[in-house]
Amino acid sequence: MKKVRFFIYFVLAMFMFGLSGCSGVHYEVKPTPLKSGKSTYSVNKFDLTLDESRSTIPEGDQYLNQEELKESFIGFFTKHLKEQKIYGDEYKINVKMLYQRIFYFEQFGGNSIVTPNFQYYVEIVDSSDKLIASYSIPMSNIKRSVFVQLAHTTEQLFGQWDHEDEPIDIEFLSKIIVKEIKKLGK
Repeated sequence: MKKVRFFIYFVLAMFMFGLSGCSGVHYEVKPTPLKSGKSTYSVNKFDLTLDESRSTIPEGDQYLNQEELKESFIGFFTKHLKEQKIYGDEYKINVKMLYQRIFYFEQFGGNSIVTPNFQYYVEIVDSSDKLIASYSIPMSNIKRSVFVQLAHTTEQLFGQWDHEDEPIDIEFLSKIIVKEIKKLGK
């Protein structure tokens, strides 16, 4: 009975957390000219701040620096815009992101990481840089399906998630943001 109750509370907590994510889209132009799933976008500006203040950077650090991380995000954004068939020059995307890299087992000299924390603000502008829409996501963490998250957490727990795996998180986050952008409009 306790397991059933725990499961119900867990599902309710996940549902409530899911509802508290996006702070809502603000459309500057009404009615919005954006067409959900049809408008095309390209990355215009991507301001990224890499925060490693919650950790001691390990010796022999092989992780991407702030500029390399930014270029990786832009590459994955472009890839997913193309895959979603919304890549083009109709609108431009401006992103401002805080990305927190957190090292795990640092007290034992390890250099593995856990899933990053992040927050971001997205603007959609037209060709004359007029703001069309914007939204933001408060400090969050990547959420995956239950079994994928369990496997991912197990790797992190045993210190197996490192610089070679970080691009998986970067791509996953890029894909989420592109899907959010694709849904903008009417």
